[in-house]
Amino acid sequence: MEWTEVSLEQLDDFVASWAPRLQGVVCIEGPMGSGKTTLVASLGRFFGWKDRVQSPTFGLIHEYGTAAGPCVYHMDMYRIASEAEALDIGLLEYFDSGALCLVEWSEKIPTFIPSHAQRILLKRTTRENVRLMGLSI
Repeated sequence: MEWTEVSLEQLDDFVASWAPRLQGVVCIEGPMGSGKTTLVASLGRFFGWKDRVQSPTFGLIHEYGTAAGPCVYHMDMYRIASEAEALDIGLLEYFDSGALCLVEWSEKIPTFIPSHAQRILLKRTTRENVRLMGLSI
């Protein structure tokens, strides 16, 4: 995996260079505060989502409509206590819907992540507002 250093100011342009290739389940991984929700907000601007992106930590799943019509699901598995709980919220139905599913903290539900899932990895750097991003899309 190739890593790219991206500043907050460069984020939207960087996202525009690869976002059209996203499909199905996309795992967004990185430590707390690494910019996962900030990245999803940039994707929202790229895709023209109608709603403002918010961290789904307390709602677990947010649905965003696009100008083109299809919805996108933004999921945060941080508060999931077990994989059984993920099933209870209908995780597999979302994954099987054909919609783009952006999953934060996917490492908490490894059994359910499809083998063909795309991955975006984030790492903090010593510089403020700069992250390393690795893409497997």
